[in-house]
This record gives sequence, C-alpha cells and structure tokens, in this order.
Amino acid sequence: MKSEAYLDSMDRVLNKITWKKMLIFGQIFNDHKKERMWILPPITSMLQPVAFGGARLKLAAAYRKTYYSRRNLSLEADISYGFRNRDVNGTISLERKYNPFKNGKYRFKAGRNFEFIYPGDAWVNVLKRSNIYLNNSFELGHELEIFNGLTLMNDFEIAFRRSVANYKVGNNADSIFGIPNEPPVQFDPYNATYNQVRLYFTPRMRYAREPREKIFLGSKWPTFYVLWKKGIKGLFKSEIDFDYLEFGLFQNLNLGVAGNTSYFIKSGDFVNGKDLRVIDYKFMRQGDPLFFQNPRSNFQALDSTFPVFDRYFQGNIVHEFNGALINKIPFFKKLKLQEIAGGGVLIAPERDLRYAEFFAGIERVFKWPFNPLTRLKLGVYVVTSVANKFNNPVQFKIGLTTWDRFRNRWR
Repeated sequence: MKSEAYLDSMDRVLNKITWKKMLIFGQIFNDHKKERMWILPPITSMLQPVAFGGARLKLAAAYRKTYYSRRNLSLEADISYGFRNRDVNGTISLERKYNPFKNGKYRFKAGRNFEFIYPGDAWVNVLKRSNIYLNNSFELGHELEIFNGLTLMNDFEIAFRRSVANYKVGNNADSIFGIPNEPPVQFDPYNATYNQVRLYFTPRMRYAREPREKIFLGSKWPTFYVLWKKGIKGLFKSEIDFDYLEFGLFQNLNLGVAGNTSYFIKSGDFVNGKDLRVIDYKFMRQGDPLFFQNPRSNFQALDSTFPVFDRYFQGNIVHEFNGALINKIPFFKKLKLQEIAGGGVLIAPERDLRYAEFFAGIERVFKWPFNPLTRLKLGVYVVTSVANKFNNPVQFKIGLTTWDRFRNRWR
C-alpha cells in the first residue's frame, strides 16, 4: 500500500471525473507525490432549498498540502447567497502545522453565518427559527506541545451577535417537517470577545521520532484536561463577562479481540456569570426522537434541553465489540455486523436531577464503490433510561455516521 504503483492507481480512481461524483459524492483531485489534494463538493449541494430565510446558492472548496518538511497547510472556504433576503454569508479558515516535532499549529477563521443558539440539539429543535442568530466572527488559535504528553491550546474570538428577527422567512420547512412556527429570538446587537485555554496531559505518551516529525503512538493512561473559557468585558466593546471552568478525562482502550472501549468523564460550572447571554449557556441536549447521536458526548433519551450553571457531572462510555459476539453465531460472520453497547450518567444538583441511560445496537460498515476512501456506518439501537425526575420508555433509534479520514475517526 506504500508502493508507487498502488498509490498511482488510487490517484487514478480518485481523480477520475464521473457523473456520480459530480452530482452526489463530490470530486477529489489528489497528487500523492506532491501530497496535495483539492476537494470539491457535489453540484447538487450548491442549491440549499431548506435554509433559514429561504433557498440559498452555496459554493465551497478545500485544499490540503503536506510538505517535504512534514509541515502542512489546510484551507477551506465557502460563500452562499440567499435569494429571498439577498444576503451573502461565507467562511474562510486556514490551519498550518509549523512544528512537526511539537505538533505546533496555528489557526485562523473568519466568517458571517447563521448559527444555532442550542447547537447539537435534537433535530426537531435545531430547525426552529427561534434557534437561529447571525454571527460575524474572527478567530485565532494556537496549539503546541510543551513537553511530551502535555499540550497547551489557546483560542481567541471576536464575535458580533445579531438577531435575525428582521429576515424574511417562508413556511415550507415548517409544513414539511411539522416544526412549530416560532419567530426568531429578538435581541439588541452586541459584541462578544472570548479567550479559551485548554491544557491536555497524557502520562507516559509513547512516540516515534522520525527525521522530520514526531509520531504519537498513544498511552496506556487516560488524557486529563482542564478548560477555561473567559468572556472578556470591554475588549473590542465586548459586553459579556463570565468564566466557565471544566475538567475531565477521556481514553480509548484497545482490548484486542474483545473490542474497543472509550469513555469520557467531565465536570464543569460557571464560576463567574456577571453578564452571561443565552448563546453562551452550557446546555444538556434533549435526546433525538429518532436519530442516534454521538454516544461519546450526547445523551440519547434525555427528555428536554436545559441549561446548567452550577457544577454538573457527566460520564459516557461506549464499547464496540467488533463482531466478537455475533460472529460466533453460524453464518452471521458473513453479514459483517458489529455490536455496540454503552451508557451515560448525568448529575445536575441545581435541578436535583440524577439520570442514567443504557443502549445496545448492531452496526454495519459500508464502503462506497465510487470512492474507495469513503466509509459509512449504519446502525439500529435500543435505548432505555432511568431518572428521578421522569420516566422514558424503551426507544428504538437509527444512526448514520461517516468516517473522517483526515482525523482518523467516526464523526
């Protein structure tokens, strides 16, 4: 798979222009010798018929380049035009790895887009007009390994929050999806300046030092982290003033033939909330009534979306059996099914809430024949939960996730 003949053949498959790629899957132009790639979305994605404020026309592209020095560059850009309101939105972002031995990176992002007040919520809530605001932002970020296993990240953002109450909207999406026709949230425009600092520490991190880069090989220990997000009042006319502190740990365990286990434990609260706006609240997301959400960070059966201000405690665990059980049943191995199970716990003292959930499911990974580097995972799941505040019946859900080969994980 490292031979020139194999890599050349992969480039020929990826770079071949076909109607299926142009209309459905998107077109890639890859040059493995120069380690350079252009990514163009499909033509059908240019028209967005269901969007806030009506249909939009969108153009997008991405470029990635790895240099001989193992430094790299990633550039993404998009621009969209709304026909009903005659408005232009867009984003441009750049990430550059400048130190392959210390994983030193800097990031830049600027844009104007509609954002969600409650991002990541159940889809029936995400699509509501009352969940939309206009965000104009400028972001700078930096990441560097201080010493082996200890990484410091810093992100600075200037945002100009605007209400979309004066936008012209239609009712097509409301009638199609049965969404309550709620008006957008109206608020006075304001500026917000943030600084976020994250510190990650993985004890006994193993690595291989190559001539031009350091390759991380993982650790038997979990990764511990601390996050501090500050709303800076007065800087660039910022009106917000808060401090949010979070700490936790996470780990992915390879158990060999028994499968893989990953868990995430965290706790956080607002130690200062002098001027905290709804956009900056910390929300616990309602479980989607049909779709299975990322079980490593979300709950599947929580009855509602609500904010938390005082300290909360959250834990999620997922075990992927990778066929360790079902493959022992005659003939089932040919189906290439995989088992998954896990659960989550939430303790929110300010709401006197103690909640736990459990899930199990069957998944199947598919490869697109039109793009050998694209993988999809389709799953069906059963979810149950217990809580001191409400009772949820057993629920059945479906899930569809794609493989992010640039980050080497499911998303």
